[in-house]
Amino acid sequence: MRNVGFVLVLFSVCLCAGWASSQDFFVWDPDPNHSSANSIQVALELTGYTGDYDSTTSPDVSSLTDYCAVFICLGQW
Repeated sequence: MRNVGFVLVLFSVCLCAGWASSQDFFVWDPDPNHSSANSIQVALELTGYTGDYDSTTSPDVSSLTDYCAVFICLGQW
């Protein structure tokens, strides 16, 4: 039996400096397989956080300050 491994590429940036943020998190998943971003979003929402998910567009950098944390899923290799 052969072990097949993979490395998940995930960046998280914490931007929240206070309570002024409108959302807790933003998950951006430009990778075509979308294997992990949905799981991240569901796990965060199940623990009571609110946020947004996008797999198609590049977020406007100035809007990222609306979130306490940003997860960027770039794929696996």
